Amino acid sequence: MKLINSLGQVVIEESLNKDCCSKDLNIQGLPKGIYLLQIKGKSLSEVKKVMIY
Repeated sequence: MKLINSLGQVVIEESLNKDCCSKDLNIQGLPKGIYLLQIKGKSLSEVKKVMIY
């Protein structure tokens, strides 16, 4: 799982446990803005827009 800022920089990168269905991200200290949350699996890839305000 990656959180990517508007400049294309990866600001958070964490592994997901295949048995886990949820994950908390510590976004404390990140500047306000729009980010992309990228989640990749063996057969699935998903990207969602996230706004921090």
